[in-house]
Amino acid sequence: MNIGLLSMQKVKNNGSFLQAYALKRICESCGYDVVWVDFKRNLIENASEKKAPSKISLYGEKAIMGVKYVFSKSYRKKIKAGKMAMLFWNKYDEWYKELGRDGGEKTKDFDKLIIGSDEVFNALQYTDDFESKMEIPWELYGEGYEDKRVISYAASAGQTSYERLVNYNLDGKVKGLLNNFEKLSVRDKNTQDMLRKFGFDSQINIDPVLLYDFHDVELKRPEEQDYILVYAYDMRISPEEGKQIREFAKKHNKKILCVNFYQDFADVCKLVHPLQVLAYFKYADYVVTDTFHGAIMSMKYHKQFGVYVRKSNYNKLSFLLDMFGLKDRIIEDQTRFNDVMTHKADYSEYIQVLKLQQEKGYKYLKEFLL
Repeated sequence: MNIGLLSMQKVKNNGSFLQAYALKRICESCGYDVVWVDFKRNLIENASEKKAPSKISLYGEKAIMGVKYVFSKSYRKKIKAGKMAMLFWNKYDEWYKELGRDGGEKTKDFDKLIIGSDEVFNALQYTDDFESKMEIPWELYGEGYEDKRVISYAASAGQTSYERLVNYNLDGKVKGLLNNFEKLSVRDKNTQDMLRKFGFDSQINIDPVLLYDFHDVELKRPEEQDYILVYAYDMRISPEEGKQIREFAKKHNKKILCVNFYQDFADVCKLVHPLQVLAYFKYADYVVTDTFHGAIMSMKYHKQFGVYVRKSNYNKLSFLLDMFGLKDRIIEDQTRFNDVMTHKADYSEYIQVLKLQQEKGYKYLKEFLL
């Protein structure tokens, strides 16, 4: 039998790859062949239809960029970060093929469909985050698959909320699509609250990266030793935060290492397979992160870690850390950095909660798969 997985697997991001891989392996362990289902990303405004700039303005823009490149340190940082990102994105297309059969958009070559995990219910990110707005890919809410048995697993709405969907006059559309789900599973309270306001119950389940043990992946010890892993999106660590991390590294005689993202204050920035990102977490002496999956991988390997919680990820990160009794890992401001990084992380509650949550997650999936 075939199971369709509709996720964020093509988003060029380590966490997206790892959660997709984990969910795939769990489905395969239940006897299914996995078919990846994709969704359309259509621009509302076609960039090619915009008025072309004049030659004078074009030359002027290039001159300004040239001056910026020569004199601006921050601009040169962006160039280096961009090069690292391009290397990662180009390589990701190759890595993605390892996830298995891609059925493409609108495929129905499967018996059942799981939508999730990651921010599959974050509908408004497509209207908010781009200069050229995108149509909302309603396939992520099950549109087009009303004739199939469909559930979600550990879905997140990100910054999308019931109130904002109402403001966009999308509440009727969302409620109609949610009605087609056999069961609903989310990964945070914000998403659960949103679904409740639509009149739907949902179960909170942990992200597949925590659910699965990756026993089939050989985690090779990195050649680097005695390092602090800084796992944050390009350029999102502020100069002040970077300076503080460097001072901490010097004091503790550690190198600063980054994988698949560029940080200008790091000693080493490396391009590695998403599965091997796990190894860099496993063997790190310390971890500093500001991402959801960065926190998950730190917890997975019981690391001494600190988390910068940003406005954009407050909902999911604060809930995650609170759920596992590790909210003291949050670096609330710069004065807390050294306290968080030197105060030993207590994993006693995490171990108990994880066991219960893994049992709960496997039970939810197996009830649908078996």
